[in-house]
Amino acid sequence: MKQFMYACSVLLLALVWSPQAAGQFDWGAALNDTVKGVSNVVEKTGAIKKTKDITRAMAGAKEKKSAPVGNMSKVAAALENAGYFTKTKAKPNARYYIFICSASWCPPCRKLMPQIVREYKKNIRKNDSVSLILLGSDRSEEACQEYLKHYKTDMPGVEGRKNIDLPNRPQLPYIPSAFIMDAEGNVIVSGHGSLVLDWKKQIAKKNKKK
Repeated sequence: MKQFMYACSVLLLALVWSPQAAGQFDWGAALNDTVKGVSNVVEKTGAIKKTKDITRAMAGAKEKKSAPVGNMSKVAAALENAGYFTKTKAKPNARYYIFICSASWCPPCRKLMPQIVREYKKNIRKNDSVSLILLGSDRSEEACQEYLKHYKTDMPGVEGRKNIDLPNRPQLPYIPSAFIMDAEGNVIVSGHGSLVLDWKKQIAKKNKKK
């Protein structure tokens, strides 16, 4: 610390009192003493350790925040950490989850979407036992947002291209497509997107088989 203070003092005096002397000053040695002084201060005050501790604490808080809360079902837990592009999220305590895969660039999707939105507003939005989620297949998050905005709906939306750790997620090679799961990830039905309009019958059919 003394070396650090000495070097700083000499530098200041050289610059203020004698510019010519400043040109003859051994700047390399002074810089070396300054670096040593700073290193000593950092080592004695434990600044690096404190910085690492703060970084670990922030990372831990972030992980704790994103962790599933309580006894969530498998699907609810997967969706809790999904990258939503909407303010609305899936219902954490729903018994059934309906997923519609759709995009603005797909003509059949645009034709079906008004019916999907009507069904959502009429029978799904206020029903606590079922949740409808759009898996957007547009090329960007902004495009996905604009797609839902066009239909004036607050339906939850996640980018379908992102890896969502849904158990037993069906891999359907076309859109519009849809699938219905129970809260534990068991697939009830999958197929064309229009099955969303018939979700009550699909669930009732599955329950009747039990």
